[in-house]
Amino acid sequence: MFELITPDVLTKLGLSPREAEVLVWVARGKSNAEIAAALGISTPTVKKHMERIFRKLGVRNRLAAVAASERSAAASSPNISLDLKKPSCLGLELPKS
Repeated sequence: MFELITPDVLTKLGLSPREAEVLVWVARGKSNAEIAAALGISTPTVKKHMERIFRKLGVRNRLAAVAASERSAAASSPNISLDLKKPSCLGLELPKS
């Protein structure tokens, strides 16, 4: 789903290695508690990392952070194109009518 988001790409966006690691977990759909358990840190520490990620990427929420990192990753890979008007490119499914 978010194969383009790797710690290497994210550190090039100005994130610290730990912030990059946290955002990779966010892109995989993990909650703050799940990320904390996986990384061996506290939930408040994950929240603090998320605050820094939002500030550095100029976004206000998790989805926007993942979308911004996907766009940057796609821009650095000329053979990839994302149509951000289609929810499926963000890993979202629209409800069936």
